[in-house]
Amino acid sequence: MGKGRRLKNLRRMGNSFRIIIDEQVDTESDFFKQVVLGEGNENITDELIIELIADNSFTEKDLRDYQQQGAKYCRPRKSFIFPPEFGSCSD
Repeated sequence: MGKGRRLKNLRRMGNSFRIIIDEQVDTESDFFKQVVLGEGNENITDELIIELIADNSFTEKDLRDYQQQGAKYCRPRKSFIFPPEFGSCSD
């Protein structure tokens, strides 16, 4: 298969994938808005750490680690959202 045909097939697959995502993902759901769009997610501040420790929800060590990793706290879900990780590919 030639390069032009491969590119055409990739473009066609990309469009199909986008259509599938559009049809199957409820972009109006709270989950989508919180996890994908980051709505309502809070930076992990010292005040939030004190609050979460007082609730006996998490240990200070874990919360400090999450804070350093750039995680955000999602209050309605009581969970953390971490930034994506990008690694290098080695042969």
